[in-house]
Amino acid sequence: MMFTLTVLTFYYRFDKYDPEPLSNLLVGFIYGMIVPIITVPIFYLLIGVITPLYGSNTIFLIELVVFAPLAEEIVKSVLIVELSKKYRFDGPLDGLIYGLTVGAGFATVENAIYGIGILTNIGFFNAIQIAVLRGGLAFIGHPIYSAIFGYGIGAYQVGLQKSLWSSLPYSILLHGSWNLLIAFPTYFSTFTTIWIIFFIIIVFVSVIMIIQRLQIALSIEDKLYENGYFENKRDYRVL
Repeated sequence: MMFTLTVLTFYYRFDKYDPEPLSNLLVGFIYGMIVPIITVPIFYLLIGVITPLYGSNTIFLIELVVFAPLAEEIVKSVLIVELSKKYRFDGPLDGLIYGLTVGAGFATVENAIYGIGILTNIGFFNAIQIAVLRGGLAFIGHPIYSAIFGYGIGAYQVGLQKSLWSSLPYSILLHGSWNLLIAFPTYFSTFTTIWIIFFIIIVFVSVIMIIQRLQIALSIEDKLYENGYFENKRDYRVL
C-alpha cells in the first residue's frame, strides 16, 4: 500500500491550481477497492464453467489475459464515470488523478489478496518479496490503466475525444499485455530473452503513454488558469 500511495501522491502534486479535496479522492480509492469484490466471483464462476471443457492451464491463460483485463477495466471505468458525474472534472488532469486513485484502490486490495494467498502457501519471506515486487511495479499497473481511462473522460469533456469511452481499449490492451507478461514464464520458461524484451517494451509504452497524457493535461490546466477559469470557479463557490 505504501508504494501505491507514493505513486498517487506524486501525481496529486501536479494538481496545483484547483486541487481535488482529499475526501473526494478517498471516495475514489474506496471505489477502486470495491472492484475486486465484484470481479473475483465472476472469475471463479467462469473458471468453474469453462475449465471442464478446455483444461485448467488454458483457462488460466484466458482468464489472465482476456477475462481479467476486460472485467476489471470495464468495472473500474464505470466507477470513474460515476465519479466524473459526482465530482465534475475540470479537464484531463482531474480525470487522470481520479482514475489513478481508483486504480490505486484496486491495486491495494489485489496486492493484499495475493500476499495473503502466497503467505498461506509458500511462507512469509516469499510473500514479502513478491509484495515488494508488486508494489514497486505499481506505477505501471492498475493506477496507469485507470489513469489513462480517466484522462479520456476529462479529454472528452473539453472536446479532445469524440467518445467518453475512447480510452477504454488502451487500458484493456495494456492490462492484457502486462498479464500476458506475467503468464509468459509459466508457458514459455525457456524464452528468457524474449520475456525481458517484452517487459522492457511494456514498461516503455506504459510510461510514454502516461507522460504524454500528463503533459497534455498540464498544458490544458495552464490555459484554464490563464483564462481565469479557476478564479471564476472559486468565486462561484463563494456565491
